[in-house]
Amino acid sequence: TSITGRKLLTVRLMNEDITESLLSNTTYQEALINETLALSQQYNFDGLVIDLEHSVLPTKDTVAEISSFLEFFATKTQAQDQYFAVALYGDTFYRQRPYDVEKIGSFSDEVLIMAYDFHKSYGEPGPNFPLFKGKAYSYDFATMINDFTKLIPAQKLTVLFGLFGYDWSVDDKNRPAKAGKALTLSNVEGALLPKCPALNCKKERDNFTHEMNISYTDNSGQRHSIWYEDILSLQAKTSYLSTKRVFSIGYWAYGYY
Repeated sequence: TSITGRKLLTVRLMNEDITESLLSNTTYQEALINETLALSQQYNFDGLVIDLEHSVLPTKDTVAEISSFLEFFATKTQAQDQYFAVALYGDTFYRQRPYDVEKIGSFSDEVLIMAYDFHKSYGEPGPNFPLFKGKAYSYDFATMINDFTKLIPAQKLTVLFGLFGYDWSVDDKNRPAKAGKALTLSNVEGALLPKCPALNCKKERDNFTHEMNISYTDNSGQRHSIWYEDILSLQAKTSYLSTKRVFSIGYWAYGYY
């Protein structure tokens, strides 16, 4: 459901091979669009959200293909008086994702920014999405919002938060030994807060990122580092959003409460 109160059907395009085939074939695109709109009408949705997560090099051709496909989808959707929204990575500008943000914003009714997973489960430990980078990080939430609002009107933006984090097994230099394990906010609060019963347990709120960090040692002697989003970090981020006239927020809720 959109923050505007609309009930929206989400189309998630996550498979790289399928997406490549789709982008290169307008017949496939039209079939997908027609089937999706039929479902939306059958189940009384008010519109669609397209979540096209394509992790490829941002070549000129790929960027153009994605824009063309999304605009085709938007045109057919809006022609049926349906709402059209697109979800984009929070790190779109930082990691040079293959999206023409300004063009996508021009034909979409709403753009949802996925403001989480800046630090991936398979990468280095770190905050979900740091509010301010300080000296430790090369990008942050504040810069991200500035990047998006330069190209898309603030009233078209919705920022999506995830109330979750990751638990990384790390060595004595805080390097990950394996992929981090996803934890819901309730997982963390139930197991490690407020008493923090594990060995060598230390918990603190980072002054720049505003997120919580917990370090501890498990019973086998393995060190761990947890970073996660909570209510207080969200308050700091939504307060920043208000200074940029972005008032629409939402939450990635599946399995995270």
